This record gives sequence, structure tokens and C-alpha cells, in this order.
Amino acid sequence: NLVEIILANNGYRVVNLGIKVPPEALIAACHTHKPDAIGLSGLLVKSAHQMVVTAQDLRVAGIDIPLFVGGAALTRKFTAMRIAQEYGGLTLYARDAMAGLDLANRLFTATTRDGLVESVRAEQARLVAEGSGGDGAERSGAPTAPRPRLAKVPVPAPPDLELHVHAADLADVDGH
Repeated sequence: NLVEIILANNGYRVVNLGIKVPPEALIAACHTHKPDAIGLSGLLVKSAHQMVVTAQDLRVAGIDIPLFVGGAALTRKFTAMRIAQEYGGLTLYARDAMAGLDLANRLFTATTRDGLVESVRAEQARLVAEGSGGDGAERSGAPTAPRPRLAKVPVPAPPDLELHVHAADLADVDGH
């Protein structure tokens, strides 16, 4: 796990619970290990939607420590509109492991913590307002499959499909 390696090599103690961890196991681990933050990662759209459920369950369990989320299936907008709204506590989106390390460093440094929290909350409020049309009626912030960025172009016909045989002296091919 790249996130675990990067965080551990930068002085953080990481308790890796593995993949497909049900919310109740995550909640039990929080009570056992008393972490300063929780991290969730999702590669698929299904895991992004599971993060919403996990955030709800964490909130119901009274857990409100910072929640780091990231992975290929996530966007900043989905995090703000869906996960952060369900969690209620500080929810930080990291586009990759290095961004997660930067966020962790800023969050756990006394001189940068308040500024980070303020900027994250302001950005999420802006994204929610934009995503809901400003009237509070949330549109789906669900991640979707990436759209192809290449335009379809016609493939030109080859000028000649006939077999061509060229006879050559072996000495010519060998270079002698």
C-alpha cells in the first residue's frame, strides 16, 4: 500500500486494516487503536459509494476524528457533496498519496492546522453550493467513468494492399 509506505516513512504510525473493511470493523479498530485520523481509499465507483455509508456509520458511532479519503474513484466534488455531508467531521480529499502526506503534515502541525481546516471547509461549502445550484437541493455528485478525451477520426484507406516481392542478393542484404 503506497499510502502506508509514504506515511510510515515520514514518521506516522499506520494501522492498515486491509481492503473491503466493513464499517463496524473500522469502528471497532477506532475504539481499540484510538487513531488521530482515519484514511479510506477507493479505486472503484462502488468503493466511493461505500465511503458514504462508512461516513454515516462513523458519525452514528460518534467518531469525528479527521477522515482522509482518496483514490481513483473519488473527486473533490464527490467528497464535499456526499462524504463530508454524511460524516459531519473534517473530511479531507487527497488526490494521491503525496497529497495525503502533505495534508497530514499540515493537519498535525499546530501552526498550519487552523488554516488548513478553514480552507477545506470553505472549499467544500463552495462545492456544495455550486453542486446544488446554490439552493441546497443536492445534485448527484457521484463519480462517473472517465470520458474518452480523443476524438474519433476516420481511418484512411491504405494506398496499396497488393503483395510486393523484392528479390535481393544476400550479399546486398549482408552489406558485403
